Formats: sequence, C-alpha cells, structure tokens
Amino acid sequence: LLEKINNNKSELESNLNISKEELQTTINNNKQELQNNINNTNEQLQNNINNINEQLQYNINNNKQELQNNINNTNIRLDETKHQLKSAIQKVGFIRYNPFPDVGGELCYAIALLDENNNGVIINSIYARETCYSYAKDITNGESLNHKLSDEEIQALKMAINS
Repeated sequence: LLEKINNNKSELESNLNISKEELQTTINNNKQELQNNINNTNEQLQNNINNINEQLQYNINNNKQELQNNINNTNIRLDETKHQLKSAIQKVGFIRYNPFPDVGGELCYAIALLDENNNGVIINSIYARETCYSYAKDITNGESLNHKLSDEEIQALKMAINS
C-alpha cells in the first residue's frame, strides 16, 4: 500500500509539475497578448491624439486667417469711413444777434458748418419787420475767398473752427 501511495504521490507531483508549466506558459502567453494589446491601444491613442492635434492646428490656422481677413476688411472700411467723414460736417458755430434797434428778440443768426479741414458754409439769416434775408457764403480752409464776412459771421466761423 505504501508503494502504491508513493507511486500515486509521484504521479501527482509529476502531473502537478506539468500543470504548473502549462499554467506558467498560459500566463506568459496571456501576459504577452495583454502587453501587445496595451501597446496597440497606446499606439492607436497616440495616433488619435496626433490626428486631433493636426485637425486643431488646421482649424486654428484657418480661423486665424479668417480673422486676419476680417480685420483687414474692417480696416479698409474704417479707412474709407474716415475718408468720407473728413468731408462731413464736424464743426458748428452758431450765434444769435439783433442788428436793428427797433426789432427785439435776437431773431437773426449766423451759423458756420465746417468739415475737418474747415471747409463748408456760413448761413446768415437777417430778420427785419418787413422782410427776411438769408445769405450763404462758402468757406475754404477757414476763410471766405469770395465774400466779405460780417462781424457775426466771423464770430460763428471762429466758434466753429475752435469747436
């Protein structure tokens, strides 16, 4: 019986060693397969990250170019607007006065309307009991080249130029 037990023991040890070896081989194979899967996943992740970075860089460059084009177009429009505004009325001088002692209320006025370069017009309205007169005089570079200005028109012109 002892001999039989020893034989069984020996056979069991042998089977156990074979099972250990098979188990170790299976573990090693699974370990290698897992490592390969991890490496493949890391490589795929890195490729995905690289693709996303390339796409982001492409989008950034396109957006940057689009923004630069918008800025350039806006600057062109601003320059055009500035050029147009130079000839718009920017300066105004207005004075009311009473040239006649028998008419009260300062119903007469002179108004100077000038652009950035002091070009424009002076409008003078003179009211009298029986009539009303209006005069328009062109102004170039802050002066009337074709007409003599009254004291009130000169005051309105100075007020506009200094405004």
